[in-house]
Amino acid sequence: MDNIVYVDSSPREVISAITGRQSNKNLTPHLERMFESSRSRQLRAGVLFELTFEEYLTLISKGRRRTMQQALNRGNLKGFMESDRGYVLTWKGRAEKAAGVMNLETAMFVNREASRRAQHLKKGDTHREDSIEAIRQSRLGKRWDEETIERIRQSNAGQTRSDETRQRISAARKGTKDKEVTKAAKSEAAKARWAAYRAAKEKNVPEGIKPH
Repeated sequence: MDNIVYVDSSPREVISAITGRQSNKNLTPHLERMFESSRSRQLRAGVLFELTFEEYLTLISKGRRRTMQQALNRGNLKGFMESDRGYVLTWKGRAEKAAGVMNLETAMFVNREASRRAQHLKKGDTHREDSIEAIRQSRLGKRWDEETIERIRQSNAGQTRSDETRQRISAARKGTKDKEVTKAAKSEAAKARWAAYRAAKEKNVPEGIKPH
């Protein structure tokens, strides 16, 4: 073997050059940037951010740190972290998010898919009032096209609702107050359905639209 003199090289770099094995790149600066990015995003959203960088590191399991290290060594850390398999600092659940305080007790470091699952409504959960209002506002003025209406009609054709289902629907509708415009629109729609139903019967055509 030729004599090689390594100038200004660290012991790790010397070993890597001799063995041909790639040394680990420094992951810490990348973790610091991820932490600051998450912290800034949560603060802009009005969250009380109490998590320190040291606590942030404790949320990262050895396996996830190893996976990020491997991606960094390959030069693909950014692409990995932006994918669905990439990791994010997120809330443990909807209740923790609603509390609005991110700390060691309410935060977790998981991949994006697990983060999305944690935020989904579970059995027994209900939307908050502000969420309900946001959904209502997003739907105002929207109308279904004829193709969508036809698909809904076809999917409902031949279905019958049980007494229990009818009672639940009735209970859900009790106490609701429609605006005059909405009442008029419903009335016109009901008249149109009835007229179409009667016309179909007179022509002895199989029922396509049944009045409610």
